[in-house]
Amino acid sequence: MLEKVNSKDYQERKIMVGNPASFQGDERDIIFLSLVTAHDHPRKALTKVEYKRRFNVATSRAKDQLWLFHSVRLKDLTKNDFRYQLLDYIVNYNTIEFEQRQLIFVPNPKPRYGEEPKPPNPFRSWFEVEVYNNIINKGYKVEPAYKVAGYEIDLVVFGADGTKIAIECDGDYWHGDEQFEKDMQRQEILERAGWQFFRILYSHYINENIKQPLNFGMYCADILPSRNKSKETGQYPTTRQIYTRRAD
Repeated sequence: MLEKVNSKDYQERKIMVGNPASFQGDERDIIFLSLVTAHDHPRKALTKVEYKRRFNVATSRAKDQLWLFHSVRLKDLTKNDFRYQLLDYIVNYNTIEFEQRQLIFVPNPKPRYGEEPKPPNPFRSWFEVEVYNNIINKGYKVEPAYKVAGYEIDLVVFGADGTKIAIECDGDYWHGDEQFEKDMQRQEILERAGWQFFRILYSHYINENIKQPLNFGMYCADILPSRNKSKETGQYPTTRQIYTRRAD
């Protein structure tokens, strides 16, 4: 690296090279990750919890982009190998239905110095993450940071018949009058275009877990879960909560 980049740029751009442990508790705009194995070399499957933690750190350090370098192919790895799971997720990302896109690794480390870790992209708050997990576990298909007509909606819930509703998570801190006016203008514009909005107040959510209001909002929008209930249990298939505040 030092042969290609002079020391001044190396320091100014905060370039760092190391193993996953070197990046624990740190972030970079762009991460270049190598699987460090060749397709024609003997290898053992990485299945232990310690390897999961390493992959967790390696894949969660990027704020904007993650580039994966590999010469090994999917057919060279066993499916229980964490390298296979990561490679499969990245290679096949564009062909996977959104509701099947589940991050393999917990994307955030434990907080440092008692600070709250940042929510994973594309979420803007942990409140959005909690509501997202709540909804997908009811059997719905949900897309965060949904973009439409130049605007962004916190969460969009899709019904089995293609109907959808916009969910806005009004957080636990005030963004100011100006931002509030912008939010209301955006909502009015999208409502005129046919969108239905359901706003969730953080104070109501933590006090009541907003189960009934949330269900009512989806009922009014004729939103039905995207998955079928089990005939044996009468419950929806268990959906793992994709995002959590802390690693295992």
